[in-house]
Amino acid sequence: MIRGARAYFVAAVILAVLVAALFLGFLLSRGIPEGASADVVKEQYPAISPDGPSYVTVTDHFRGEDVVLDKWRISRPVVPLLALPLSYVISTELSFLLVNSVLFVILVGAFYELAERLLVRPKRAFYAAILLIFAFPVYYRGINVTVDMASWLIFVVTALALLELERRDTVTVATFSVLAALCAFGTLVTELVFASFLLVVCFYVIKCWTRLPRRRMLGHLLIICASFAAVILVLQLIVYLVFDYSFLDKTQRQLAWFANNPLNLGLAGFVRVLVGAFLASLLLVPAGLLDVRRSIEHRGLLLAMLVSALLTLAAVYTNSIRFVFVLFPVVFPIAVLGIVRLGRLAGSTLRFGRAGELSTELTLLTGVCAFSLLTYAAFLRYGSTIEMARRLLPFLT
Repeated sequence: MIRGARAYFVAAVILAVLVAALFLGFLLSRGIPEGASADVVKEQYPAISPDGPSYVTVTDHFRGEDVVLDKWRISRPVVPLLALPLSYVISTELSFLLVNSVLFVILVGAFYELAERLLVRPKRAFYAAILLIFAFPVYYRGINVTVDMASWLIFVVTALALLELERRDTVTVATFSVLAALCAFGTLVTELVFASFLLVVCFYVIKCWTRLPRRRMLGHLLIICASFAAVILVLQLIVYLVFDYSFLDKTQRQLAWFANNPLNLGLAGFVRVLVGAFLASLLLVPAGLLDVRRSIEHRGLLLAMLVSALLTLAAVYTNSIRFVFVLFPVVFPIAVLGIVRLGRLAGSTLRFGRAGELSTELTLLTGVCAFSLLTYAAFLRYGSTIEMARRLLPFLT
């Protein structure tokens, strides 16, 4: 019989499997566009990312087909390669959906482990996992023909690796340089993996701030950054020699895109997509912040995740829901503390005791998840998040 923390972990993974299966069935019932262009997907298949066709061409290219390759996507080959074996049996689009479904289940399991170490109590970690399972971005661009799920997973796995290094008392320049080099390979997923590298740097600074002289720590940071940069340069050189495409080309194209999408720019754009990514969970964060000092272990890691994610979002000059969602390992644990605090307040105020606390917690958790699902339904109705915001939240646009 499975008990305690393992029971909550198994429950979270089983729930993730069931939700992924149900969502795949929902997508199949609406139809999967096979070989459709981005314009057709955008107009007729709002549940599928319009970026999907360009990623599909990458997998088809690796399969040896003669396709018009989008070089913007060829610099992100990891997920298309993961979808390659299945694409020989089923459609490439469905291959992406299955791969991202598996990555989603792994992400939920990894995030539960991280949340349990931060929140200490298994039930709270289970609450955090539920917030992730029913989060709007998971359906909007996670279990989809995209590569974002893998980047979120790498960020969580990096955080777990840092906690393991701390537990084994191996916070050294050598171990962190190796971890930074491994993060560099993750940039073949998306640029968002820069957040994982910055997480390594920020965590090292926090851990060594009072242990090492500033000059020595700076030297160590240069070594860690050099190990990351060396791998990046080699990977970019390979991409440039094979596909005649560089990171500079990608940056110029991305800046041009955002110039034509001013709603995504600046602080207002960041707030807009932050609300879109986390929705009702943000309402619980203020209450949760009151208990961070008392109820969260490894607050240094929490701070490092926050700083690294924000620096990455600033560096890549993008405000989009799927990028901003990299903040979920910070937002969801704090939101859970908000749920617990409000439950405790309701229980003491209404004098219902523990039963009142639990019922309030479950009501808040259900409300947040239901609001996320309703938001996704609204997105499908209006066809885009921008149009949905204009119709439902005009004050934000």
